[in-house]
Amino acid sequence: MAFSPNSPRDFKQAFANTFTDHEVDNFLSQPDSSPSFVYGVLMLPTILKYHVDIDQKVRIQKSMTKATLYGYQLCQYAEEGLPVIVQSDNHQHKVEGILVFGLNREQRNAIHELESGLQKLTSVQVQICQRRVSDNKHSMRMIDAGAFEWNPVRSTLAGKHCGLKLTDRSMWDVEPFLQSPLCRQMVQSQDRRSREAAMTEDAEWYLSRSGNRTKET
Repeated sequence: MAFSPNSPRDFKQAFANTFTDHEVDNFLSQPDSSPSFVYGVLMLPTILKYHVDIDQKVRIQKSMTKATLYGYQLCQYAEEGLPVIVQSDNHQHKVEGILVFGLNREQRNAIHELESGLQKLTSVQVQICQRRVSDNKHSMRMIDAGAFEWNPVRSTLAGKHCGLKLTDRSMWDVEPFLQSPLCRQMVQSQDRRSREAAMTEDAEWYLSRSGNRTKET
């Protein structure tokens, strides 16, 4: 994919990761650490760490890799532009996001609390690219993962089902969120929770980017 020049470094690193088949096997063999497929703000490693309460200095992007979910479409909910996914009758439709390995039950529960309002947790299969240790060649691999999809029952009961709009994109645009005050608040909070006195390079990027945007407006 083509990144914006302003894309965070940790975000680009997460998408660029290609694990070996042995590394993927090791991730999957870890007890109680089912992979999670994310496609919204949680694709941003610093924001993911904020929501699952992981220290900023932890390089969580090292356990993240690009993933594709087929048979789903990306939608926008309400005017906030929040991304959700819905199943499609066309198996060629796809949603591009990130597969996160190594989250424990408590951290996955934190994601559940964030996402489960008008969405439901479902089991999906996503496709990732991996490298073979034997010959360093790349191959595609299907991975079982958890993901949150739109819950038409709960949304209808809530009277908010009319706010859903299909998009013509396969991946959510993170740039508007990166420019938002909410993003800056999350990064500032994440940095305050860090045990290190100095900000990490990734946190500095988010804050400087948001600060420049504030000056422009």
